[in-house]
Amino acid sequence: MWTHCPRGTIHSGGRRRAFALPGHYEALQDAGANVLAASHLEKALGLAEYPELSAGVLDFDLRKTDSTAICWKLFDRRIPFVFHTGQVYSAFRQWPAAPVLLKPANQG
Repeated sequence: MWTHCPRGTIHSGGRRRAFALPGHYEALQDAGANVLAASHLEKALGLAEYPELSAGVLDFDLRKTDSTAICWKLFDRRIPFVFHTGQVYSAFRQWPAAPVLLKPANQG
């Protein structure tokens, strides 16, 4: 099981099935995770209920809305998530314990 640890780090105890919004899942696949991808809020909310889900990578800004509803589902299930977003202030203000990676980020 994934757990939140001091200083915002995340550790895995074995499961590696992650949920990601578009633009984030290729790096997770490269790291060996099975990735569930969603391109819109409704699908993302459904995937947040997936029984074997162990982590999430979210963009805070979802055009006409934000990912707050997804965050609450993951939080309620004790599934850790990180933001990869250009909306750093908004993400940090609403979810100060969640790690935030500023867009764009390059592999390498």
